[in-house]
Amino acid sequence: DGEGEKLPLQIKTNPEHNGKPDRRTLIPEVTLQGNFLHFITPCSGCTFRLVQSDNVCYEVEIMGNTLTIPATFTGLYELQIVSEDIIFYTEVEL
Repeated sequence: DGEGEKLPLQIKTNPEHNGKPDRRTLIPEVTLQGNFLHFITPCSGCTFRLVQSDNVCYEVEIMGNTLTIPATFTGLYELQIVSEDIIFYTEVEL
């Protein structure tokens, strides 16, 4: 379909905030194809992060429907989409 693989995102609370995730929170639909992310659900204004061993390796604000992960990032990462007190996350192999 050319859209890539849909990421199985999970939810956790952001330790930098003290809010609780709302159980009705809609998990965004995001696909990954190579190092291109496509946001089916708008995520503009959220923060995108790649985390490895609790270290943030890459962080950028999401603008628009697509995001290119720099090709220098290879290996296993926790991909995070941070929206205030909620972190949507999954493990990815880049």
